[in-house]
Amino acid sequence: MPFIVDLTSGDVVREDRSAERGHYGGSVLGLRLLGERTPPGLDPYDPRALLYVAAGTLGGTQAPGLAKAVFLAKSPLTGVAGEAHALGPFAAGMRAAGAKALAVTGRAERPSYVLVEGGEVTCLDASDLWGLGVAATTDALRARHGATAQVAAIGPAGENLVRYASVVTGHAHPAGRYGLGAVLGAKNLKAIVCAGDAPAPVADPGTVAALTAFYRESLDTNPLAALQAREPGFAGWAGDPLDPGYVS
Repeated sequence: MPFIVDLTSGDVVREDRSAERGHYGGSVLGLRLLGERTPPGLDPYDPRALLYVAAGTLGGTQAPGLAKAVFLAKSPLTGVAGEAHALGPFAAGMRAAGAKALAVTGRAERPSYVLVEGGEVTCLDASDLWGLGVAATTDALRARHGATAQVAAIGPAGENLVRYASVVTGHAHPAGRYGLGAVLGAKNLKAIVCAGDAPAPVADPGTVAALTAFYRESLDTNPLAALQAREPGFAGWAGDPLDPGYVS
């Protein structure tokens, strides 16, 4: 059930897609919306171009795994759909603010940011933030909306439509592929801010807790976790044999 945000008009509507056959959230819904709403040959910087942001299914829960947020748009680098994932707490922040997904179209008349709070979405002025880097932008928006607010922001590269510009969440967790930061810049969209503390519901909290405990206890004995924990960490993948065979 994504929020559809039109930056040109300021209108926000909520679409219920749950009754559709083969309905899924996350990237699948984003690709469906992108296919429905993107005319052939549309320039990625055109105001009609769709920007989609969604929380992963595990976002905001205590389940083990990587709680990712997905950013999806027509890529300024490739001219086709580009999908980038951000780790860190932004996905949990979206769920806590009352949103699973946003689909953003249009172009704001002036620099703006989208605020998600209490299940409501509003577009606010960001003229005072234009030109700031992502860290300064994040700090300013947290000062405005609370220290626990989660922020996805662009810096000067995105504002100036640099085709490899990233979106950065939570100071240090980038959605770093396909130049999606430039798509935000083309929309005059400086940031997306999520503020709230609503819990993400799960069907069986006991099972989730048991899985979390199992994963925690298995970290010391899992071969892949051991490879990543010892020096040189993830760099070990560059030279070590791919044993126990997690990559094919």
